[in-house]
Amino acid sequence: MEKRKVIKNTAIIVGGLLIVLFLLSLVFSVKEITWEGNTKMEEEQLEQYIFSKKWQKNSAAFYLKNQFGEKASIPFVETYEVEYLSLTHVKIIVYEKDIVAFIKYMGYNMYFDKDGIVVESSTKNLEGVPEMIGLNFDYIGLNSPLPAENEGLFDLILDVTQSVKKYEVSVDRIYLSQKGEIYLYIQDVKVEMGDKSNLNEKMADLRDLSPNLEGKAGVLDMKEYNENRSGYTMKTEKKKKK
Repeated sequence: MEKRKVIKNTAIIVGGLLIVLFLLSLVFSVKEITWEGNTKMEEEQLEQYIFSKKWQKNSAAFYLKNQFGEKASIPFVETYEVEYLSLTHVKIIVYEKDIVAFIKYMGYNMYFDKDGIVVESSTKNLEGVPEMIGLNFDYIGLNSPLPAENEGLFDLILDVTQSVKKYEVSVDRIYLSQKGEIYLYIQDVKVEMGDKSNLNEKMADLRDLSPNLEGKAGVLDMKEYNENRSGYTMKTEKKKKK
């Protein structure tokens, strides 16, 4: 008898909850969204993915879907969390994928993370993410490591891209030669970094020198590291008309 009573009470509670949720669904809907953490996708785009169907704007339905269903799959987004500020106002915290650079392949931009894993394929050009040029691959697979010819090249790719991101240097393109030489392109300035020796120190210097490169064209020689930067020389050129 006791067991039946527990089952009956549980059924009443669940039934009551469903009725409450149903009544709320008739009255309340998500009318205000506060976004946090998104830099790669516009808020309107995110909303289209998360609320892909009209009924998902219903407060009760959205709560149930978010609690028990699968989260929406969104380009450049690892996951997201939802905070319920009221019955009509939610806060969505976006956790984006950690992207350091991309390689063009078969008409797509193959974006990869700090570990060299290709995490996104898109025709979209993300602002602030450099393109890596000069590398040819027979095949690049999503959610797979970059198929570098050898481990040394793979390590060099990671060292350079991680260093660029760490020191927040605004680089447009990265070129790696077969001899392991590093070339960075910042607008109309080509920066010759030499090999990866003292890479972090030179990248820190480049970060500090970058404001002086704005509006200029030419070649900045940073092949030889020097603590007082006296070894760096800039050969200016006329800017090409676009």
